[in-house]
Amino acid sequence: MDASIIDTAIASRRCKREEFKKIFNIAIVCVIYMIMGVVAWYDNNHFVKEPSRNWQLEQRNHLNCLIRGSEKSYIEQLRVSKSVFFKLGRILQEGNG
Repeated sequence: MDASIIDTAIASRRCKREEFKKIFNIAIVCVIYMIMGVVAWYDNNHFVKEPSRNWQLEQRNHLNCLIRGSEKSYIEQLRVSKSVFFKLGRILQEGNG
């Protein structure tokens, strides 16, 4: 008789332990989902979504520096002389290109 009481007590403890593990796992999953929600909300509301560089402005500045530059810079960067570059620009403008 004593053995059956002990067996039932052990089985009861095992059931309680299993229930506790299930509840604990559910709580962990809920906390993880809450953290993911907070991170997503923070990302949407507080991080800057603009590009880090303004490529058009950089291109324009580069071309302005190139136009005002020396003959040497034209040859180094474009492999043509300054006069050839401007002639090509005129040809493209006249040909609607």
